[in-house]
Amino acid sequence: MTRSTILWISLSLAATTAGTTQPFEWHYQRPDGRIVIGETRLLRFPHPHRTLIRGSVTDITERKTAEAAVRASEERFRIVAEQTGQMIFDQDLLTGTRVWAGATATIIGYSHEELGCTPPGWWTARVHPGDLESFLAQTE
Repeated sequence: MTRSTILWISLSLAATTAGTTQPFEWHYQRPDGRIVIGETRLLRFPHPHRTLIRGSVTDITERKTAEAAVRASEERFRIVAEQTGQMIFDQDLLTGTRVWAGATATIIGYSHEELGCTPPGWWTARVHPGDLESFLAQTE
């Protein structure tokens, strides 16, 4: 264990002893050499004469690996969309939730944040009248 891990565990034990509980993550090496990410939870049990702490460790390696893969994929998608001058619009037809990506500011002058706050019908109101019929036919 590294010095920072030992310090973190000591601080967590002290906080748990004082009555505060908060899970923390740490990396440890299994006997087979594999590195595992563990989520550790400490819980203080009341006792009149002793300090009792129960600890549990859950292997969250798979979840953390999947989260990192999603973040990397999203970052690659964002870079490709922005660098190729593409504008991407995705709308959930059931909830109406819209997500914008790509070079929106370059193409139409609005940031992703500005576009995310627009009311229903906002985009359709900006389509050129000569293109509206064709646009509506393609979006149905």
